[in-house]
Amino acid sequence: MRNIFPVFFTLISLVTYSQQTDWQHKDPQKDSLFGMSVERVYNGLLKNKKSQTVIVAIIDSGLDTAHADLKKVLWRDKKTELNGWNYIGAETGREDVTMLVANRKDFYDSLSYTFVPEQYRKGYQAYRKVAPALEGKISAMKNFIQQLQQYDTGDAKELTKLANHHLEHGLNINNAEADTAKGDADVTPDKIGPLPNPNLAPWHGTHVAGIVGAVRNNNEGMDGVADNVQLMTLKVNGNIRELRDKSLADAIRFAVDHGAKVINISMGKPYTWNKKAVDEAVNYAMKKDVMIIHAAGNTGENIDIADNFPNKRYADSTGQANGWIEVGASDKKGNAADFSNYGKVNVDVFAPGVDIYSTIPGNKYESWSGTSMAAPMVAGLAALIRGYNPKLTAVQVKDIIMQSVVKRDALKDKCVSGGIVNAYNALKLAATYK
Repeated sequence: MRNIFPVFFTLISLVTYSQQTDWQHKDPQKDSLFGMSVERVYNGLLKNKKSQTVIVAIIDSGLDTAHADLKKVLWRDKKTELNGWNYIGAETGREDVTMLVANRKDFYDSLSYTFVPEQYRKGYQAYRKVAPALEGKISAMKNFIQQLQQYDTGDAKELTKLANHHLEHGLNINNAEADTAKGDADVTPDKIGPLPNPNLAPWHGTHVAGIVGAVRNNNEGMDGVADNVQLMTLKVNGNIRELRDKSLADAIRFAVDHGAKVINISMGKPYTWNKKAVDEAVNYAMKKDVMIIHAAGNTGENIDIADNFPNKRYADSTGQANGWIEVGASDKKGNAADFSNYGKVNVDVFAPGVDIYSTIPGNKYESWSGTSMAAPMVAGLAALIRGYNPKLTAVQVKDIIMQSVVKRDALKDKCVSGGIVNAYNALKLAATYK
């Protein structure tokens, strides 16, 4: 199921039932499933060993803080007892796509492609890509409002009010107000509302969080990859608002300043308004020895060519973030999922991302597919390595993950490492890493 509102997550589909709900933890040799060998790690290499707690920041759509499989592993600020921060708050200013379209709109609209001077050609082409994107978001929001108006419920009225405000502010190119929102402490997912086919974006962060660190061995629905984590939740979008570069940059800095050693970002956009702010925040994370794990996206494209943001390359050509891992999604057979983006230069590894069973709000569970699910598999692994090997740096942990993949011919031209991440191989290498 694709999101129809102005939020671009790297979730591609879901199913409500899966015959094998833990295949992603299985071992390729023992089980003939190309999971990450997580069970093999806990039953062997890590048995009777102790680890340090690792804080993992989930930059996403918020999460269900009352979920029985998550509430015991939530991060809490020692001073405020908060679980994170919500960077949406009351909406002010315009969405990034609106800013991009508004920027020199009159000038570009006056040009005909045939006669565009060479010095304006790149900007003109970029404008012609984002203008239809904004039109599509406006159309989707109007359709959303029309559907909501068929229901006489409190949730429908609240969402209708927020959606109309979004049309008048976030998606209005003539809105001149600045983005001054400070957010608030409410990190719970947005309300979905009464629609029979709702946008599932509000559930997204909860599903991602469970993959990383749902409580292990508690007889609840499923086990996360990492066994000693605290999950920090940073809400940057929902079922109406989309990801803004400013919010992402602020969330990264919050995570770093509050002790996170791994950051998971399972979302992205095909455009950017303020990459400089994001790059500076990413560079700040790198200097503070924090890893960033990012989902590669689900449009089936080669992102060595196609635009995909955020990314590890700094716009000022000063290099790239060396502690950043870009993740594609693989299936049970060890092949790239047909929806997954790829890139021999810009995608680092693949990880299980098809029919991944995890937490959703209301103490429930579902199997979803997407690079959104693959990225937290790697984030969980990164936390696992850092917890049991706390002296290793972010760059060293990335190197271990890259070196220890299970090589696949089908992936040799689709990512840097040419393989699927493997927890057993990684923890074994980490124990002797020089």
